[in-house]
Amino acid sequence: MLPAAIYIKKKTGCKVIYDSHELETHRNIARTYLDRMFCMFLEAVFIRQADAVVTVCDSIADHLARTYKIGRPSVVMNAPNTDTVSDGGRDIRTDLDLDPSVPLAIYVGKITVGRGLEQTIQAIARIPRFHLALLGGINAVMLEQVSRIAADADVTERVHIMAPVPPDMVVSYIRGADASLVVIQNVCLSYYYCLPNKLIESAMAGVPVVASAFPELERFVSLSGAGLVVDETDPAAIAEALVTIARTRDDFVVDHEHAERIKAVYGWPTQRDKLIHLYRRLLGSDRASNLPEVSRHEALITS
Repeated sequence: MLPAAIYIKKKTGCKVIYDSHELETHRNIARTYLDRMFCMFLEAVFIRQADAVVTVCDSIADHLARTYKIGRPSVVMNAPNTDTVSDGGRDIRTDLDLDPSVPLAIYVGKITVGRGLEQTIQAIARIPRFHLALLGGINAVMLEQVSRIAADADVTERVHIMAPVPPDMVVSYIRGADASLVVIQNVCLSYYYCLPNKLIESAMAGVPVVASAFPELERFVSLSGAGLVVDETDPAAIAEALVTIARTRDDFVVDHEHAERIKAVYGWPTQRDKLIHLYRRLLGSDRASNLPEVSRHEALITS
């Protein structure tokens, strides 16, 4: 879409913002070498012709600036708006009919390859009584694989596949869990540099995280104190972290001071203000002064 946008810019004189939501040339999708090289060529040519480049975290911003010799892109994190949390009248333990005394780990996100689900299930197999809930959209092939791994590990009754809930319900829905697993695997640079919503949502729900030893994930855990960083490839390390959190959970629950720090750095109001500032710089403050209160995705489309 970037070449098309630059073409329209040349015809109309409009401004173009290139939103690199992840690294387009380093995604977790099947691509031939020639496809990837062609994609890199297009991005190298046209990224320099955009009026601004936006991306979702510091690591990707640095990578794009370094790779294409451009000014550092603006960082507007894909952050959830934790000020508009909906109760919804449901919670994960009630839906699972699990007693509060039963330890529960959750995974929030698409059930697909490269998310550490295999390692997570193998970790659960090492911890008697621990249950695991997978909450998100389902890839049929991966679901079959997950079910097979659970069966082979003899934990089918402790692994629960659940339908996703609306985004504004996630925080309230997962509050009853003991730990949130973000053990994404290093299968591509986009994953290595990732900063998923589930980190912020889990911390704001008071659910400690077990996260991969990746730059953005480590930075979040260090700032928030909301969990532990592990070797994402090692089920034993994941299991040990889950046991540690279950025993000393209160040590990892975000207090008011850390919650305010998370909101200040990662919250949507902060990201929105950065995006509005970018629009004003490109369009002039008069034209941008009446921008509506919208989500990041909607704001980028309407621009």
